[in-house]
Amino acid sequence: MHTAPAILPIFPLSDALLIPRGEIPLTIFEPRYLQMVTDCLKTDHRLIGLVRPKTEATDSPSDDLAPLGIAGRLMSFIDTDEEKFFITLTGYMRFDIQEEVSVQTPYRQIVPNWRTEDLTASALSQEINRPQLLTSLQKYFDLLELDASFEDIESLSDENFLLTIARLCPLHPSTKQNILAAQDTLERSHLLKQYLDDIIHKAPSSLETLTTTVH
Repeated sequence: MHTAPAILPIFPLSDALLIPRGEIPLTIFEPRYLQMVTDCLKTDHRLIGLVRPKTEATDSPSDDLAPLGIAGRLMSFIDTDEEKFFITLTGYMRFDIQEEVSVQTPYRQIVPNWRTEDLTASALSQEINRPQLLTSLQKYFDLLELDASFEDIESLSDENFLLTIARLCPLHPSTKQNILAAQDTLERSHLLKQYLDDIIHKAPSSLETLTTTVH
């Protein structure tokens, strides 16, 4: 196991959601983040921090960032030769931002306070109630009058199972941040089910908004 670094490059993203042991595919095209990935490939740890900005702008060093982020390990990398990378990150460990450091790189870097509880045996041994979540998800799709088959996600790990469901739903960035901040996989599954159930219980008043968001 590689030692978690003392300085971590960060990628501010509003809409992405990653949790420990989950996976996220990303397309990288901005020059500064192409450089970040290139530099990351040269390290032993291959970690990149995903942090949610509090505002949409992310160009200025003075931008506010959510205090909690997650480091993802670069597990796959494809160079398209078109100034674009396709990468996959696997969630490693969450961190609190201690401070942002002054750097010469075009991308931002921070000092992380690592949440080592993400690596404990109890965190790794959680089991979620998949049938309950799938029942709520099916009701959600029925509400939108959408056909869906969930066979493809049943073989996924619990973490990727949750992430796939989250990507099927129009989650607000603050909801995604709450899911990241949850104590463990089990608590994240409860939050996601609560979100789905709240939408279902508010129907049909929320149906028009949901349909517009999904389509």
